[in-house]
Amino acid sequence: MPPNNKSIEPPLKSPTHSESEMIVEVNQIHQTANHGSSLRAFRDDFVSNRRIYFMAASAAFGGMFFGWDTGLIGGILAMDSFKHSFGLDQEENASRLATLNGNIVSVLQAGCFFGSLSSAYVSERLGRKSSLMLSVTIFIIGSIIQLCSGINSTSLTPLYIGRVIGGWGVGMNSARIDRQLVPAYISESSPQSIRGRTTGMMQLFNALQAGIMLSYFVNYGASIYVKPHLNPAMWRIGFGCQLIPGGLFVLGMLFQDESPRWLCERGRYDEAAKVIGRLRLLSPTDLIVQEQVQDIRNDFEGKPTPTLKEQIFYSFGWGAVPWVLAGELPPNSTRPLSLSLAVATQWLFNFVIAKITPTLIADIKYGTE
Repeated sequence: MPPNNKSIEPPLKSPTHSESEMIVEVNQIHQTANHGSSLRAFRDDFVSNRRIYFMAASAAFGGMFFGWDTGLIGGILAMDSFKHSFGLDQEENASRLATLNGNIVSVLQAGCFFGSLSSAYVSERLGRKSSLMLSVTIFIIGSIIQLCSGINSTSLTPLYIGRVIGGWGVGMNSARIDRQLVPAYISESSPQSIRGRTTGMMQLFNALQAGIMLSYFVNYGASIYVKPHLNPAMWRIGFGCQLIPGGLFVLGMLFQDESPRWLCERGRYDEAAKVIGRLRLLSPTDLIVQEQVQDIRNDFEGKPTPTLKEQIFYSFGWGAVPWVLAGELPPNSTRPLSLSLAVATQWLFNFVIAKITPTLIADIKYGTE
């Protein structure tokens, strides 16, 4: 047979124990270097965008309003001191007591419904920042009325009024949707590179996070340390403490500017450039600032406008699905109306569920006892 000229490669040699240890050490060095570079990148990002993060944190306190009430009211309704203050401990009719509890919870959602409807008009007329300050003022007024209810009277009327007014403020600014007042203000003021991170801060303060958690702790602490057990201070502490996030919201927003996107919508491009430059620590004439302003201007052009019927249709659905359509399809000029309809629809059915659930549990005996 003719000789085989093809070279024969030697078999791969398995690394020795010492060589394996060397490979592991090299990989660890690379991982440590990557980890160190990631930390440096995060530090540099935070330093260069510190004003944007402060703006987002200040506005995100608005997301705590609804979360606080969600965790607060359930614990308050179960307190003997609350029942005694309004004569609910004398109510022997379980069905009527369930109806009263449903009313107390649901009137907040009723206020949220009208607040979300009004947010479209208010935010377009007054601007994002002014609307946010108006909404927190309404929320604080409602909280004070709730705090003062039950003084020298067992009537629930002041409590109902306070919760409707407070709900109006909640519905305006923290409607758990991608582009209502608080998230809209944050997203419109943030550059695209960190927009997801800053708008995500809203959820940290929202119903499923800080707000509901802190209200649980307040109720728990009041129920343990406030004596005697019929002392009305036990339930008033919770309503009083919800003024704290409102105050922090006002304090932080005093140092913030109007949304640059809202300014661009009204042709105030120089003001928008100044706002963006201040947030990004750059000159208004800087190329990065001018590019961001131009991107906003380009976004105003070429978007089709859904009809009013289409916007109402998009408002019905499960969870956040209609919010995506309502937030992405309309142009900036009609987006607030579309989103208000979407949010108002959710608040409407939240009201229905909160209103009828206590009655259903009281009247449907099977599986609830």
